[in-house]
Amino acid sequence: MFGPTQLAARMEGSKAFSKAFMHRHAIPTAKFRSFSSSQLQDAANYVQTCGHPVVLKASGLAGGKGVLIPSSTDEALQGLRSIMVDNAFGSAGLFLVLICLYRYNHTISKAMRS
Repeated sequence: MFGPTQLAARMEGSKAFSKAFMHRHAIPTAKFRSFSSSQLQDAANYVQTCGHPVVLKASGLAGGKGVLIPSSTDEALQGLRSIMVDNAFGSAGLFLVLICLYRYNHTISKAMRS
């Protein structure tokens, strides 16, 4: 039998763990914050004050369906409630990772290629 090591499996199974691992080892990754399902108010405060759009990502395995990309702060707050209170992603949403959403900028990309 063969398969990934326990650490490798944890990297895939927990977005919160993998983002913290990348941060700890200076591996480039988008800005993020992790919250447990009991920290709804903390997560809501972060969404309202962080100053950038966020992606809501269930930390656990959600069959490729554990992400929401809200288009506004209100939509992000509704998404938090859906994941953290209504359990929209089941146990995958027990921990939530809020990732800074960087918009692709064609002008910057073009300048970097020159």
